[in-house]
Amino acid sequence: MDAGRLVQVLSDVVAEAAAQGLISTTGQLVTAVQNMINQPTNQTHEQTFKNLLAQLDTSLANYPSNSWPPTRRQILDQTGLSQIVGIGLRKRIDGIITANRLLRTDVLQQLQALHAEQQKKIIDATQLVSQLGAFGIDQPKLPQGGAEVAFLLPGTIDTTTLRGAEKELHFIDQLLAGLSELSGEQSGSAKLIGLSSGSLLVYIYASYKVTDLLLKIVERVLGIWQKT
Repeated sequence: MDAGRLVQVLSDVVAEAAAQGLISTTGQLVTAVQNMINQPTNQTHEQTFKNLLAQLDTSLANYPSNSWPPTRRQILDQTGLSQIVGIGLRKRIDGIITANRLLRTDVLQQLQALHAEQQKKIIDATQLVSQLGAFGIDQPKLPQGGAEVAFLLPGTIDTTTLRGAEKELHFIDQLLAGLSELSGEQSGSAKLIGLSSGSLLVYIYASYKVTDLLLKIVERVLGIWQKT
């Protein structure tokens, strides 16, 4: 996992959680269930719970990280953060309520545990960003006029050495050289800016013209594949 991109993902997760009021809303949901248990005949508490659940459901369905590219989603999965934000959190809450629909005490205990997990992971993410920053590890900064493109190499190749990825790296180099020429950019305008081990990810910096052309090709290939 690339440290700079880890910092970027962690920073964005913390910022999104704060902007969405995620931990606060989950906490309010816990309180609503507690009130329903303490005052079971008071319909106001049940309605408050339903309103909060609907609010949270809508918020999580449209959570920014839901639409992140696979390279960033992979970091979310590897750090376990995908389970406390967005669609991952939505599924967990739905599962808790569905499995314990008639047992409010069980719902309360599991929501309390989930809320505590949320708080801990957000605090851990905040502290890790700060600690990495102390070592000069920060979010990757890209030059203006371009974007980062990540290629996930096949899992069947040997990723323990660059030699195992030589064929794929050469293909990427030739592809980007051709796209640079087609888009009118200078040869070599696309540059290697990072590698991530484990699942071997190759990060390339390319101009917006090259990136746009690459996306169009990918969309065209996917369209043909989906029709076959």
